[in-house]
Amino acid sequence: MDELLLDTDMVSEVFKRVDQVVVANADDYLLVHGELAFSLVTKYEMLRGLKWKGAAIQLAKFNSICSSARILGVDDAIVERASQLWADAVNSGKPSRSSDILIAATALEHNLALCTGNSDHFSWIPGLRLVN
Repeated sequence: MDELLLDTDMVSEVFKRVDQVVVANADDYLLVHGELAFSLVTKYEMLRGLKWKGAAIQLAKFNSICSSARILGVDDAIVERASQLWADAVNSGKPSRSSDILIAATALEHNLALCTGNSDHFSWIPGLRLVN
């Protein structure tokens, strides 16, 4: 089983624990790898949504998930790669949402496959391995 970087939509699904297929896959992944991995950008997207909703209980639960996860920060190499991906996207009419591009660059820099339910956001990126 490849090491994965979870996109925000997948972290949200794991967090909600509603989709039993996602829950089972996450549990299997944890047995093999011991921790989930996601970008600091994903943490930001999750936190802003929970804080906007005033969801104190869910916020505490998410912080607990974060304490046992591998959260990959944004460094110079990721910024360099993301800025080139963004320029390529804009020049070719591809999706250019900054948070998605930063997450993709994180996966590429760490040689991780990206687990997402939004493959269409990322399928144009050369070298990015996707898992749905």
